[in-house]
Amino acid sequence: MPPVYATRESYNVIGSRGIMRKDGIEKASGKGLYTRDIVLPGMLYAKEFLSPYAHAKITNLDTSAVEAYPGVRFVLRYDDPWFAENWRLFPPYMGWGQQYEDLVGQTANFAGEPMGFVVVADSENICDEALRLAKIEWDVLPFYIDGEEALKPGATILEPEVDAETNLRAVLNGGFGASEIVGDVEAGFAEADNVIEFDYSEEECSPAGAEPLSCTAVWRGDYLEIWAHNQVPMRTHMQLAQYFAPHTKIHLHSMYHGAQFGFANWIAGYKNFPMIATLCARYTGKPVKHIQGADSYFFYRSYEQGKHYFKIGFNDDGEILACKNVSYVAVTEFGPKMMKGTSIKNYHGTTYAPYFNRPPNVCYRHGMRACGMMNMIFGKVAAELGMDPTELAKKNDGGHGETMDWVDENIKKAQGFPVFDSLNAVLTIGKQKFDWDNRWHAPGAKILPNGRYHGAAFIWSVAWSPDPNEYLSYYQCAINIQRGDGRVRFLGRHGDGGWNHETMVCMVIADELGCKYDDVEMRPFDDTGFDTAAGEGSAGLVRTTPMVVEAAREAKRQLLVNCTSTGSSGAAPLFPGLKPEDLDTIDSTVFEIKNPDNKKTFAQVASYNWNQYPAVVAVGSRKRHNWDVWSMGRQCTFIEIEVDPDTGLIYINDVVDVNDVGKAIDPEGINAQQYGGSYMGLSHNRNEATVYDPATGVKLNADLIDYKWFSFNDINGPFSCNIVEGGLGYAPYGAIGCSESLGATNSTILNLALYNAIGKWVYYNPLTPDKVLKALGKI
Repeated sequence: MPPVYATRESYNVIGSRGIMRKDGIEKASGKGLYTRDIVLPGMLYAKEFLSPYAHAKITNLDTSAVEAYPGVRFVLRYDDPWFAENWRLFPPYMGWGQQYEDLVGQTANFAGEPMGFVVVADSENICDEALRLAKIEWDVLPFYIDGEEALKPGATILEPEVDAETNLRAVLNGGFGASEIVGDVEAGFAEADNVIEFDYSEEECSPAGAEPLSCTAVWRGDYLEIWAHNQVPMRTHMQLAQYFAPHTKIHLHSMYHGAQFGFANWIAGYKNFPMIATLCARYTGKPVKHIQGADSYFFYRSYEQGKHYFKIGFNDDGEILACKNVSYVAVTEFGPKMMKGTSIKNYHGTTYAPYFNRPPNVCYRHGMRACGMMNMIFGKVAAELGMDPTELAKKNDGGHGETMDWVDENIKKAQGFPVFDSLNAVLTIGKQKFDWDNRWHAPGAKILPNGRYHGAAFIWSVAWSPDPNEYLSYYQCAINIQRGDGRVRFLGRHGDGGWNHETMVCMVIADELGCKYDDVEMRPFDDTGFDTAAGEGSAGLVRTTPMVVEAAREAKRQLLVNCTSTGSSGAAPLFPGLKPEDLDTIDSTVFEIKNPDNKKTFAQVASYNWNQYPAVVAVGSRKRHNWDVWSMGRQCTFIEIEVDPDTGLIYINDVVDVNDVGKAIDPEGINAQQYGGSYMGLSHNRNEATVYDPATGVKLNADLIDYKWFSFNDINGPFSCNIVEGGLGYAPYGAIGCSESLGATNSTILNLALYNAIGKWVYYNPLTPDKVLKALGKI
């Protein structure tokens, strides 16, 4: 059985450095249009009221003063008849924790939730002023900020109309985003030489991109045109079509978005944002920009609080036999993620998902919690055995409970992949670059001349490799070689969050079609009726490139047929006497293989009797294959820290990232994902936490002044970003994603490094100085 997409014999553009980004000049010059930049003649602004309570219901709403305020054009209330007649509540999506699906709700489920009413006015300032004028009577309800507390015996029931007995909304033992049950975990514990138990907690963080949400909508008769901030425009398009207009009468543009990552696109705040703009535009007959202000920025998404209890069984040689975990609040992909990439045969995971009063969670840098939890397990086992953690990783490498030797024989060989030891490859590079053998030491054993503790740590994970079969029916793309100049246009809308998707697509087209990279154009904003696969960085790579390759190869086939065919009006072929297989393409030129001097540029082909030859328009779509998809690529990070025993501060001196990406289509983009992802993970691990007032449930640091993010100065030493190309992915050329679980994996690396430094475990993230000082017995 051959690989899904055989690698090419040679590459002209793919894998090159120094390629000009397709979005580079626009973004660097400030001329690129972001969703928030859209301005239309006569445009109004819409902003939502934010709940001051963690849990409360509006019993009376008087908006007369709001409606009378100069410049206010419309007020959309929760009791508008449209909601009763049209709005269909979606069931809570418990796969990622609690979700709130009211469009403009009467009840607040967390402090800062947009609800109650929306003001539409001539300016943002008028919206802000008018929002304060409403007279509201409230039924203030009980609340819980800690999800585990909401599930304890005797806890106040928060939604008795939903369930009068419990606040528990789901118990998950399988399915997307949840834990799973594999093997016999109790038998594994009985067989193990050692069994340990520990718990690990982390506080909610508030991931935010560089651009707050906005959406602009305008009705032109019964035709809706809309500019939406969402990295999955096709899904937004589909949701709007359920309520407002046929799919073909909605034209949705997806502009540049300022740094957007992960699962926020599926929560209510994101999904419903365009709905409100569309409804307000219909009521007013004007273009309406629905805009998120700085005060609501941190309430639309959060990376949720979680507490996890573990029981691990393992042998003296480091083989892990069984893992059991119980998680509260945080619904993770920990079980599936760990089982994909290890030889652990027995696993039982349970997640209790309660109703409680925090914002709906998002999957931020997919698998951050999942990979972090996995490495807490490996770190604890290595510490118990006094074992080099890199050796422990190799001991347990594999997939779905099978050893890597089994995977080599039954998957890699059977599916036509190289028998390549990905984990050993990334470890070899990482250990050498980091000088692991000299830096790693027994816990608490090294104090530096400056009085600080020295620590080193290592973490690893499977590389991000989603199933290319997923969401097949959604996506198509098209490639058109233009008549007249022979340039190439790619048609396929996607949301741009800054991950250089356009450049990657154009590089693939250039090599597959045999044209110059500069001759390929992709305008990701355009609604052409085609959509690429979500534009989600690594997921987009795996799911988009198959159809891009398919379309490019079909475009090349059509081009060579045209060059060797007689035109519809009898025009002579450009290459008389030759067949398509006698020709090839390179650098936007068609040439005869046996006589390369016999050649024509794409421009010459396109302009020669252009009305005689059919236009080259090739469509690529996702096709289902009978693939047994395995995650065979690996990644790792090494880190060196210093810990100040007087202040509790952790200083990060050196970071080495190594990713097996299968095939590096865009090496510079991969490096950007590596250091960008590491910054995110390390920031989450050391600094980031939302702080709530326990008396009111109100978030106290909902801005970038009080919410502490990493800056580039928070890492003292160098970043070493390294790429391995093992060819073990199911995308073309054996490519695997890199971005998602890299930052994710770093979300617990400092816990391991801190233990190596001071010989004490700190299980509660983020690792703020007070926790370090407490562990040292200083406070």
